[in-house]
Amino acid sequence: MPSRRTVLAATMGVTASLATGGTAHADDTRLRSLISRMTLPEKVGQLFVMRVYGHSATAPDQADIDANLSEIGVRTAAELIAKYRVGGIIYFTWAHNTRDPHQIADLSNGIQKASLSQPRGLPVLVATDQEHGIVCRIGAPATLFPGAMAIGAGGSREDARTLGRISGAELRAMGVNQDYSPTPT
Repeated sequence: MPSRRTVLAATMGVTASLATGGTAHADDTRLRSLISRMTLPEKVGQLFVMRVYGHSATAPDQADIDANLSEIGVRTAAELIAKYRVGGIIYFTWAHNTRDPHQIADLSNGIQKASLSQPRGLPVLVATDQEHGIVCRIGAPATLFPGAMAIGAGGSREDARTLGRISGAELRAMGVNQDYSPTPT
């Protein structure tokens, strides 16, 4: 049975290769080198996708600072990244992460800047759950579609592809690079 380190390295290698279009062999060597320099807390942190309160990576509202201190022991998203070296952050409306597209893009950019300024300079996975229908973390002016059940009931693969293409482009423009959608009900 392979070690956790080997599985993590292989997973990161394949993911990086797919994301960059590079070869798995070249990326594997680079990733093995990176992982060998990481501390155990950095490696563990990379396995977690956390949520954090606030509309800004460095200057959230005081109520969000208080909630973050109470629940996770940090004031801001930037402090969360610096302290725990998390691999990702997920946005929620109730956590005040999704006011409007410009704010979301600024938050995403602030999160990436905070992570890239750390010793290993790793980008962060920024996620949300934009399923459409009744589950939309990002509202108007983002395009709002019917839920997956309604799209599926229409029977058109092209409609489903179009929804995914438009939603993906909008999320990418806001710095969101993973969408937990669709989810079967």
